[in-house]
Amino acid sequence: MTLLSIKNLNTAFKTRNGEVQACRNIDLDIEVGQTVGIIGETGCGKSVLGMSILKLLPYNARVTGEIRYLEQNLLTLSDQAMREIRGGGIGLLPQSPSTSLNPAMKIGTQIEEGLVLHRKMGKPAAKQKAVDMLTFLGIKKAKKVSEQFPHQLSGGMKQRALAAISITGEPRLLIADEPTKGLDAIVKTQVVELLKQLKAETGAALLLITHDLKVAECLCDKIVVMYSGEIIEMAATQKILKKPAHPYTKGLLQSLPEAGMTPIPGQSPSLSQVISGCRFYDRCEIRQAACRYQRVPLSVVNGSQVRCLYAD
Repeated sequence: MTLLSIKNLNTAFKTRNGEVQACRNIDLDIEVGQTVGIIGETGCGKSVLGMSILKLLPYNARVTGEIRYLEQNLLTLSDQAMREIRGGGIGLLPQSPSTSLNPAMKIGTQIEEGLVLHRKMGKPAAKQKAVDMLTFLGIKKAKKVSEQFPHQLSGGMKQRALAAISITGEPRLLIADEPTKGLDAIVKTQVVELLKQLKAETGAALLLITHDLKVAECLCDKIVVMYSGEIIEMAATQKILKKPAHPYTKGLLQSLPEAGMTPIPGQSPSLSQVISGCRFYDRCEIRQAACRYQRVPLSVVNGSQVRCLYAD
């Protein structure tokens, strides 16, 4: 059963220097209970896609297309209706817990807010439930921690507190935006285990936005590769990692330390740059003349959906 269906999504930002097209013609389905990873370089549009789903973009954003959550087109909903879905139907685990948590509020109070809003709990019940959730997420002395402020917690504990906040509404879809960014190896491992635990206990689908291929491999059923605002390859996780089809995906995997850290020459085009053909053209080793001018739709190549004329 399809939980979230995105059709022809385009997200652009009006700026003084022209329009920046951050997401281009995105088509993506997420099934109930499925974990989908979106990977790609910094600035490729991954996080903008996540925030487009939640309608948490700045005033200068323009979003067109369809984002259907349980058959409701989110782009047509009122602000009030979206507030009920955020945290309730769709939860967000944002990057950087140090900046996402309110430094002036106790941890327990921040969790209680969602419980009161989404589960309609009274304050005494919400207070106890907040402690129970922290315990469930592996925090020892949870009652004491609930009375502390974010600056008193370690990085791993902050991430767990943020996870508790993200599931207060018992969401059916959880969007995790770069949850391991900037974390050391130990805390990163803890976060991966935390996400596994959240999925196992809640049954929620997970949209994981990450640049970390190792994290994606551990968690995802399907991987979506983005480049310069577009989806350029999409397939089952092991299919992507073991037999990538698009030349960009191949280059991305070859740039990993275990593969020799061979960089892809050149750099991504600006998101404001209008390109009629393949956006990877200038960096591609297998490009042909047709690639410069011909826009290519996603097509099936050996079981993967690929945006390339000459993928193998």
